[in-house]
Amino acid sequence: MIDRAAVLNHLVDENQQLVDFAMSYADGMARRDARFPFEHLDRFKGRPVAQARLLRVVADLPSAWAKAKELGTEIDQAYWDEFSIFGRGNFALVDEAARGLLDHGRPDAALDLMQIYMHGDRKRPDPSYVVEGLTALGSGEKDLGRLSTYEIETLISYLRETDIAEDEVAMLEWKLLPALGYEPRGLFLERKLARDPAFFVEILSLCFRSKNTDDVPDVPQHVATNAYRLLGAWHTIPGSARPSQPIDAQALDNWYAAAKPLLIEVGRLDIGEQVFGQTLAHGPADDDGVWPGQVVRAFIETAHSEQVETGFRVECFNTRGVVSRSLDEGGRQEYSLSSQYAGWADQMALTAPRTAAILRVLAEGYRLDGIREDEESRRRLERVC
Repeated sequence: MIDRAAVLNHLVDENQQLVDFAMSYADGMARRDARFPFEHLDRFKGRPVAQARLLRVVADLPSAWAKAKELGTEIDQAYWDEFSIFGRGNFALVDEAARGLLDHGRPDAALDLMQIYMHGDRKRPDPSYVVEGLTALGSGEKDLGRLSTYEIETLISYLRETDIAEDEVAMLEWKLLPALGYEPRGLFLERKLARDPAFFVEILSLCFRSKNTDDVPDVPQHVATNAYRLLGAWHTIPGSARPSQPIDAQALDNWYAAAKPLLIEVGRLDIGEQVFGQTLAHGPADDDGVWPGQVVRAFIETAHSEQVETGFRVECFNTRGVVSRSLDEGGRQEYSLSSQYAGWADQMALTAPRTAAILRVLAEGYRLDGIREDEESRRRLERVC
């Protein structure tokens, strides 16, 4: 016969295998008789971890939570310190469990629990709890606990679909930007940049020096890095709702008219216009396939800004990304791009000459790249043969 008292004494033991055995035994007894854990609590007075572990095998979670709280802070904390979010099935108490984890200093576990139940037909968690959990986290890798980039992205994406204020979600995106991957997309921060010129200038000033002074901005490195990454991910053009969407020409002009004097004031006009030009390179094509679309072309023609045009041209090259090719392919890809840019330039030569000139520079650059790739392909084949 099993010595019940001896087994339960191992609920707290340096040997984890003995702890697991005792927990398994207690769980089996609780499945037979739901009163079992409660009836043995008094045996472990003064041993809060043992009492908490007994309560962990209680299937009726609200009863277990209430009893842990009744027994005092130490037992209550010990219970929630080890509360497992896994194996809960179609869990109906997501909000209640998340609340308990948040109240007991485990925001990462609360968030992990909630993101599990954001999929399928399960009950959606309270978005205010998601905000509270993300706010409680630090921004460093160690602060995120078990949460992965995918899980952080899932939580933020969930908030974007709720009635949480857009600016509140944007501030969480800013805090957690390092955890959102190399090139995060769909950021509310992008939309904030696109509608608020002062915010754009503020972010720009965090990572670029002013021409008005030789002083280096007193900005923590991680903040400057965050700002730089955000500007690099900014693809939502002022006057549009999201990347590659239709652009309101008047809103675009108004944004630039408001941003330009602010950039001059802080001594960052050149770099600010270059960054803005990079964003313009993510505008949509017209319905007939001509790119950039009419609104962006018209802006470039009226702005007469070499810095905007430089940023636009540089971003066009940069967006190509990593290229792969066969040994004997040569410069076919580059010639295709050259032909495409040259074709667009021809179509707008009379109506948008400044934009056409940018496209011709791109076309010529890719043509020369194609020649170099042809030569490199020839040398590779000669070595192989």
